[in-house]
Amino acid sequence: MGKADHNLISLIPKYLPVVNREKPKVITVQQWDDDSQEHLRAILDTTDWDVFINASEDLDELTRTVTDYINFCTSLTLPTSRSKYSQIINKKKELFGYGDKRGLEQVHAELKRAISEEKVKYKDIIEGHFTENNMRCV
Repeated sequence: MGKADHNLISLIPKYLPVVNREKPKVITVQQWDDDSQEHLRAILDTTDWDVFINASEDLDELTRTVTDYINFCTSLTLPTSRSKYSQIINKKKELFGYGDKRGLEQVHAELKRAISEEKVKYKDIIEGHFTENNMRCV
């Protein structure tokens, strides 16, 4: 240090940042359209909630039961957007198992066409947000 009038101190924090403490988590986001919301609302409106209350012995059991019922209704209500792709992929796997190269090429082209159509739809949605100056949705 010689003739310096200050000392160098290395500061190391005693805590670990959250990024270092926890591994990244994968979460799924459910997108609801108006029809799905109305369908779920109709299902929950027609539910006889007294059945759950009378069948449960304590609050924890009631909470678990109602939560499971709502999750069940949600799984019935949400549209499955991947089903179209799943059908095409399953058809492709089946043709691969049979060794049908010609059919495999046709199904592969169908899958590429479906994916490109969805990409165009998504691009149009994003560009629409930009033209409307809706940066919150972008």
